[in-house]
Amino acid sequence: MSVTQRSAILQPVLLPRVNALVLLRLAQPDDDERLRRMFFRLSAVTRYQWFFIGAPGTPQWAERVAALAAADEDERVTVVALMGDEIVGVAHLDRTRSDGRHAEIGVLLEDAWQGRGLGSLLARRLATEAMQRQTLTLTARTLAENHSALRLMLSTFIAAHAHYDQGEYDIVAPLAAWEIMSMWE
Repeated sequence: MSVTQRSAILQPVLLPRVNALVLLRLAQPDDDERLRRMFFRLSAVTRYQWFFIGAPGTPQWAERVAALAAADEDERVTVVALMGDEIVGVAHLDRTRSDGRHAEIGVLLEDAWQGRGLGSLLARRLATEAMQRQTLTLTARTLAENHSALRLMLSTFIAAHAHYDQGEYDIVAPLAAWEIMSMWE
């Protein structure tokens, strides 16, 4: 199955906390405009937690989020969550070492969708994509005050651990095939 065919596959997922059906799929190049629109719906706090600086709501910063649509399916994978035609969440992984066994992940949600279970769904879908690429370890970095992101990683991945250093947490989540299989049961 080609990348284009795979990315078009929609996975409907019910979020029980809000009784809402979202669609998950791999990002497509034409998602860039949807990602720009999502960026402009983010609060200043969410932008700060994502970029680690007070990123203004300007087109230049929106391009950094829109660039997530340019996934290559090998080194970078991006999964989007849609409500209707709008992206309300995005998760990406970037394989960070030449052997492809490690990948950095990030999850970004519109403010209205934070704390509703969507981040966990996106992280689990991304972990599945990582395992299919023989990636063994996921890593993430978050600001110390971003308790939601820390909680997301530590509660989603059984063996995850965090190390605090100078206002940031580095999180390492070793993956095991049994862990990924159990996530979707």
